[in-house]
Amino acid sequence: MSDNETSVFHSPSDARKFLGQIARVWVVWLTLLAILAFAVSPWNWVTGGGLLVLL
Repeated sequence: MSDNETSVFHSPSDARKFLGQIARVWVVWLTLLAILAFAVSPWNWVTGGGLLVLL
């Protein structure tokens, strides 16, 4: 094993790719949580019903 093996990132582009993947995973998770919170929250059913009545 070379000294390079101890480092997770061999080059800046690797680090950028890694951070990009983490960011993508976070965006997906936050989106799912937001949808879940929206679906579960009773206030959203009330506002949704109000909007339907207005339409």
